[in-house]
Amino acid sequence: ESPELAAGQALLAKTGALACLAGALCAGKAALYCACSNLQTKLEYCRLAQVFYSALLSGGPPHPTRAIEFAQYELTSLFPFMDPCVLSSTFRKDQLVGTLGFVAQVLANSPV
Repeated sequence: ESPELAAGQALLAKTGALACLAGALCAGKAALYCACSNLQTKLEYCRLAQVFYSALLSGGPPHPTRAIEFAQYELTSLFPFMDPCVLSSTFRKDQLVGTLGFVAQVLANSPV
């Protein structure tokens, strides 16, 4: 088991899924909407959001390796430990997917 996976599972166990979700959304939105000219600050917000998203995803089932299997995912299958009512709102799903996409894009385009 990798140290990152163990750390994510520990964070999820300590704070719970809702706290990780709230942390991921807050940090992702801070990165998305901050009017900072310092790109390093935006990158730090994205890295913080990545920690929370990683913790959430570490508690889910093993992820598929084929792209077609990812296309068949539903949010509830990614987070089986979370109450379905939390993800029932279309607005909440859009926020989750939108911030996750933004964070992934910023981190993918950033220098290491």
